[in-house]
Amino acid sequence: MWSAYDYSGFISWNGYVVSALTLLLPALLNGLIVMSLGKHNSLSMQNYFWIAAPLMSTAESIITGMVISGIALT
Repeated sequence: MWSAYDYSGFISWNGYVVSALTLLLPALLNGLIVMSLGKHNSLSMQNYFWIAAPLMSTAESIITGMVISGIALT
């Protein structure tokens, strides 16, 4: 049975930790994708961002779906 303390801990975990991971993982993956496409300077990153945008949005959708599915299963 849930107590008030356990429930607030559950909300804090899902609200802060899982949300931070959901935002951090796609951001790190996006950075890796952009950096792997060209030389590592700001000009090439700006140019390659639009080339990598479809791949990044797909990766973000996959990671976010995995995290949401993991939360739903717990």
